[in-house]
Amino acid sequence: MRVLLTKEEKRRHILEYQRNYNKINREKRAEQGRRYRERMMEKDPDWRYNHAKRILSWAKNNRKFLINLLGNKCVRCGFNDVRALQIDHINGGGYKELKEKFVGAQTMYNYYKNRPEEANEKLQILCANCNWIKRSESKNETGGKKRVKK
Repeated sequence: MRVLLTKEEKRRHILEYQRNYNKINREKRAEQGRRYRERMMEKDPDWRYNHAKRILSWAKNNRKFLINLLGNKCVRCGFNDVRALQIDHINGGGYKELKEKFVGAQTMYNYYKNRPEEANEKLQILCANCNWIKRSESKNETGGKKRVKK
């Protein structure tokens, strides 16, 4: 009997399989990457530079899109300089979600970019100062570990 999985369960299953495969076949995957980069460099000597530029551009565009979607200013103080705005999980748990659901921050940005309703429910924009204040307040509420100077 076949078990029907939801889209989310299927995606998690595939992600877990990929992570396990990459752990087991670390050298094989590294060699495949090296061969791919060599082929691309033969075709275009500037490939590495152009590829990095494309990836950086894609990442910046995803971040800009999310910041615009979420209001383009800090929800606490109204600060609106994009250089200091950060995407924050409203109820915390961003690091945990990143490790469980996504390969990296950019895949998380891309996920929420394609699901704006979910992004509005789970994410908010905070300036760097307000984000650190929130982190400090939540550690005090939950009894987080305090650093002790040696």
